[in-house]
Amino acid sequence: MKRILSLLIAGCMTFALFASCSNSNDKELTPSSTPSGETTEQNDYFYDIQPLSESVTIRYAAILGSPESSIPIMAEKLGLFEKANIDFECIVYANGIEIADDIDNDAWDVSQYGMGGMGEQIVLNSGYFVAPLSRSVGTSNAIFVKNDSSIITAGTGQLTDNPDMYADAESWRGKTIYLPTGSTLHYLLYTALNKMGLSQEDVDLVNKDVDSINTDMKEGSIEIGGLWTPYSQDTESYENYKAVIDMDSLNISADTNHVVTKDAWDTKQTAVLKYYEVIARVIDWLYSSDENMNEGAGYYKEWSEENGNMTSAEECLSNLKTVHIYNAAEWYSKITTQISVNNRNMSEYKASQYSQFLFLIDCGKYSEESEQNFFNREKFIDNVIKDVYSKLNK
Repeated sequence: MKRILSLLIAGCMTFALFASCSNSNDKELTPSSTPSGETTEQNDYFYDIQPLSESVTIRYAAILGSPESSIPIMAEKLGLFEKANIDFECIVYANGIEIADDIDNDAWDVSQYGMGGMGEQIVLNSGYFVAPLSRSVGTSNAIFVKNDSSIITAGTGQLTDNPDMYADAESWRGKTIYLPTGSTLHYLLYTALNKMGLSQEDVDLVNKDVDSINTDMKEGSIEIGGLWTPYSQDTESYENYKAVIDMDSLNISADTNHVVTKDAWDTKQTAVLKYYEVIARVIDWLYSSDENMNEGAGYYKEWSEENGNMTSAEECLSNLKTVHIYNAAEWYSKITTQISVNNRNMSEYKASQYSQFLFLIDCGKYSEESEQNFFNREKFIDNVIKDVYSKLNK
């Protein structure tokens, strides 16, 4: 327990806050009519993408509704994979744990996932972590409490370091809380309870998927539930609930990950490097202007609706604002900034994953012996970041 708390503190001290792009809502949120591949003032982030010598298929495992998953989709709709001579395929999953559990079935090449998938990948000893993908902003991951709960009645101000948090320990004690265990939401609650002087044993924690919690909260049938994007942004549906715990209020980070399978890395490394070069360019493009952010939200909307998830460009824009997606310069900073954790020197990025893995062990998801696997099974291929960073800064 003490080790995890010290890691959280260290993460807060080394964690650099990068401001998300500010977007105006008065611009039309539609994809551009500029033909892909043409060099214009709008898409000159892409003019010098050099194609692979021959076409290579890259299969991307996406999480439907996830703003992070919309980045490769933007690249596809902008025509950038075609320009790079990558035959892009997208396979949609429900969550990151499903993706990680499918890692040995030759179902995908590159993907993304957070804490749950990260733990599975380390234990399965398959695939590699490429780079930090994103961190939560605002209520992208949040614990919601019903307005008539005793937690709300008790108010805020109990914690000096977190004065805006509803942290009255006695009002939380014995409460039934619904969230997917072993997830970022679980990590969020775990950290908050520790700050209140409570543990998981002081509450009744029920494992439930976010889609079901979303339904329960719309019906008003539960008091406390955890939600992530896009559900957490549907404020009209949850007018009887209040978000009381999120990453910002706790001042912690739980970075999600870009990942690649071992087979893809071993057999088509050049294409994987080209894929991440394209992704890095799209991220730079997206955050460079309000116009591009709005256009990206339009592509995000198109993809969501193509897969049966009816939404609006405004909602997609809001979802994009709930995460900060790291660019190549931030990737590089996080792998080159070294910190000491438990008398081990490691990168800031690796330390973020280590603290999350210790949390999963402490929750009983993995054995204490699994901790050594984190170091014995080297999973971080920093040369991907270095290659992409050098190409974008030549």
